[in-house]
Order: sequence, then C-alpha cells, then structure tokens
Amino acid sequence: MKLYQTITIAVTAAGLAQFAAFGADRRQTYEELAASSDKVVLGTVGVRSSHWGDDAHIYTDVLVYPDVTVKGADEGAMTVEVLGGTVGDTTMTVSDGPELSEGQQVVVFLKRESNHFVVMGRSAGSLPASSAEAAAALDSTFTLVERSARIPQTYKRGLAGSAIARATNTVTSHVQTGCYGTDGAKWGTTSASYKIGTSIPADWASSIDSAAATWGSAGAAFKLVNDSTVVNELSYKDLVAAYGSSYANTFAVTTTWTSGSTGRITEATIEIGNKWPWSSTGAANMADVQNILTHEFGHWMRLLDIYSPTTCSEVTMWGSAGYGETKKRTLEQADIDGFISLYGGYRWWRQHNFDGAVADFACERSDWNFGHANPDVDRGHQRHIL
Repeated sequence: MKLYQTITIAVTAAGLAQFAAFGADRRQTYEELAASSDKVVLGTVGVRSSHWGDDAHIYTDVLVYPDVTVKGADEGAMTVEVLGGTVGDTTMTVSDGPELSEGQQVVVFLKRESNHFVVMGRSAGSLPASSAEAAAALDSTFTLVERSARIPQTYKRGLAGSAIARATNTVTSHVQTGCYGTDGAKWGTTSASYKIGTSIPADWASSIDSAAATWGSAGAAFKLVNDSTVVNELSYKDLVAAYGSSYANTFAVTTTWTSGSTGRITEATIEIGNKWPWSSTGAANMADVQNILTHEFGHWMRLLDIYSPTTCSEVTMWGSAGYGETKKRTLEQADIDGFISLYGGYRWWRQHNFDGAVADFACERSDWNFGHANPDVDRGHQRHIL
C-alpha cells in the first residue's frame, strides 16, 4: 500500500485534507518517478533467476536489455533485483511488486543499489510497452531530460515511439474483472490465521482485528482468525532497511507463499512500515491502521491492487492511500465480488418447520433459491451471518 506521492510528513493538515479529497486516485507522477530514478529505459526482459535470501525470502535477478535509454548512461544488459519469485515448488509474491515477465518489453524506472538495480515505485515503475501508460511515462521522462539538458531528444523519441508502436501484449497471470483483480492463487481452506507480532504497538490490536472482521462479514466462505500460535505474522519494521529504496513510499507490504503445483497459499505475512505516523482514530495527518490493514488483508486473500480506471478509486483494493483516509475500512461491491470469486459465497437460511421448530443452515450462493420463486414464503426468512 502506497502513500500518495505528493504528500509528505511535513505537509500541513489543511493541505492533506484538500489532497485527500481531490487526489485520491493519484500515485507518484511519471515525472516524479523519473526524477528519483538513476536510469529510465525502454527495454526487453531476459532471463529470470530466483534464489532464497538470507532473510528466508525469495529474490529474483532479472536481466533487462535496454532498447532505448531515456535517462542515464547507455550500457548493456542490467540486473534488476525484485522481491519475490519461484524456487522449486514455492512461489513468493509481494503486494504491488513489479511484474517483469521473460520476453516482455517494458518501460522501467530504476535506482542503482550496490551491484544491481531496483524498480522505483514498484509496480508503478514498470509498465508494459504495449500499455497506454507507457507512452505517457516516456513522454514525461523525455520532457524532464530535455528540460535538464536543454537538448531535444528527437532521435531517441523517434526510436521509442517506433518500439511502442510495435509492442504487443504479454501474457500475464493477473486478471482484472471490473474493479477487482486476481491471479489464480488462494488459500485452500475456509479460514486462515494471523498472529499480531510483538513489534506491533499493543493498542493497534482492535483496529487489526476489525480490519480482518470486515472481510469475514462480507459473505464469502472464508474467514480470518487471530491466533498467536501461527507463523503468519504481522510485524512493524523499516521496509527500506529490509528491502531497499523501492519501498521508500510504502505503508505496508503483504507477502504470500504459494505452492506452484496446487496454486494454494501456504503462508502469508504483513509488514507495516515504521517510518510513518500512525493512528487508530483516523487522525488527519496520520496513516490509519484499520484503513491500511483492511487493504492488506485483501492481499492476504490474494486480491490484487487496482490502479485503473479512476472510476474504481473508491474500492478498498485501490493501491494508494493518504493520511487521514478511512474509506478503505469498509468494502465496496467490487471488493466483495472479487473475494467471493475466489472462495465462493455462503448465505444462511432460517427454516420454520411445521412443528414450530426453527433450524438454521448454510447453502452455497448457487443454491440460494432452491428452485423456489419466493424463498421468503417457501422456506422462511433468510439472513447473512458471515
């Protein structure tokens, strides 16, 4: 989950309130991304090599071959390190991570770290060349470079324009339906447990549990349960120190481990960034715990971030948030639809028998009417209890 990139901690409360009201759909602009990047290229993704890190996380080294270097020195193939990947039968996925598929042509914003690069802005900093956003990203970067160098980039603009025109769509596992997105992975059970780690401030527990309960009452056949004995831990940490500068603008990150052979999630964690001011009351110039955690628990179930179209900006799974925002505490219909698409829906019925006895029983969403034209008359009154 990202902070609106135009908001900083030093911004006044009045400025924050105005931006939250009118800029709820913004992330970092392409010009801001370009300014904070050491290199911006239109390139082709080559070989990917994943490995376990010393921190028990999977990292992937991705070779990117520049076709046009828009910002920074021209050079050969570059190694880009991303958090997540597949080793053996285990796939580790992080929320809002850049998707760099082998053979894909991309516009990518890069920051140099040690002997490799990282993607600035995470998914915002990696755009398929075939997407409408790629041309806008290139134009913003060229404009920044031209303004700085005072030299027109006519030749490189022409090369990039030709490459964009030839770019084709790349197959991806991510599927967006309306205002929700999935990638096929999910838990293989009807519940998953989470543990609130010792690094989490104690007074956040009720906000975290409320965030989990929001999904549990959404009508899907799946619940989240607080259980201090499990390994699926929520923690509070310095994300930049742990994972590098590409996480400098991130409120929290959800990581899931999935079996490649079954597509089922086996473990999940949420790491909350400790550089931000946090509140459990929706304070105007602070990040709201329940707001952010409701979004992150959506990733826990494997719903993806949504960034377009802007008509989707009110959904809980919209991928950016601002100080004082609380609207993600409650789910929109698209969030519920996405959740039920993964785990199915349940509704509870109350049956009044002829002898006066009352019995409650559950049925799957596909069986709600039981073939009756008027279930309220034929079977009695119905209600949700999930």
